Amino acid sequence: MYPLFFALCLLFCRIGIPLEHNAILHLELNALHGKRIVLNDQSIWEIHPNDLSISQLWLFPAPLQISLQGEEPYPYIMTNLQSHTQIRARLLEDKP
Repeated sequence: MYPLFFALCLLFCRIGIPLEHNAILHLELNALHGKRIVLNDQSIWEIHPNDLSISQLWLFPAPLQISLQGEEPYPYIMTNLQSHTQIRARLLEDKP
């Protein structure tokens, strides 16, 4: 159990996703008709092509929660806490 916990800590700390379930990030930029999303921690995300009809409607500064679902090539689920909609995403660029 401990090796898994430390591996998750390293992964989440590296990409800037908080381990706390209550930690919330905010949408800072919605670009290319919802294909790219930049969060307030400056991380850049690519959105699954089938979810663009949802992500393009997300407005700044929507509060988002991110969870790891484990399915490649878009292993994360972003949940918009205002509209209660979800999209699949992958991290393109880590925060500087």
